[in-house]
Formats: sequence, structure tokens, C-alpha cells
Amino acid sequence: MAHILRSLKSILDNFLCQEPLLLAANTPVFCPLSLLGPLKTWEVSVYFAVPKKRRTIEQRRIRKFLSPNCYSKVREETNFLRSLINNQLPSDREVQFVYDGDNTTNIAVNNEEVKVSGSRPLWFPSILRKSNSSGSENS
Repeated sequence: MAHILRSLKSILDNFLCQEPLLLAANTPVFCPLSLLGPLKTWEVSVYFAVPKKRRTIEQRRIRKFLSPNCYSKVREETNFLRSLINNQLPSDREVQFVYDGDNTTNIAVNNEEVKVSGSRPLWFPSILRKSNSSGSENS
């Protein structure tokens, strides 16, 4: 590694510090001092596109997957909601699931409303994303 850095430094020194032939005589040659510094500056300034600290295998495995308990809850709720719409998703309207106790005043006119018995799970927000469909009708 040090050999590569030394050879890279010598190449750059020769390339950057050579006097161009077309310059007028008696003009000083500019050579940056950072290129002439110790090799430690090269280690800091050269970006090798690798992480400096590696995550442990435990951290990597935890990052990859949702916990089995949470995943099973999400899967059960998703399958239940899919069974309610019977695989008939409208292509021209959004589907909004309305649970018992939800506020139905903020439902857009062109949304497909599906009534769901029971309360909304705490991890399932009522509005997943803001819809731009109401703003596009007015303009």
C-alpha cells in the first residue's frame, strides 16, 4: 500500500510540478505544498470508497430483516385487506381503508373507500402519503 502511494506521489509530483514549455521565461512554477507533504496526507485525502469501520455480523443481520413477530402481524393485516378487496383494485382511483372510529371527512371524492371492521393497528397510519389528486383537479 505504501509503495502504491509513493509511486502515485512521484507521478503526481512529476506531472504537476513540471514547467510548461509555452510559458514565458523567468516565471515561477507553482507546485502545491500538499502534494509534497508526508504520506499521511495521502491516506486522508485519497478516497478509496470503502467503509472505515465495518459493522458486526450481528448488526448486519438485524438490519436486513424485520422481526418475525412484527412481520407476521403485517402479513396477516395485509392478507386480510387483500381479501376485502377481492383482488379488484380500481386502476383509476386510489383505495383507502376506513377502520371503525376513523375520521371519514378527509377522504377524497375520487378514492375507493373500503370499510374495515375493527380498530386500526397502531403501526398502520391512516394516511401513508399525501395525495396530489385533489390539487390537480383544481388547477
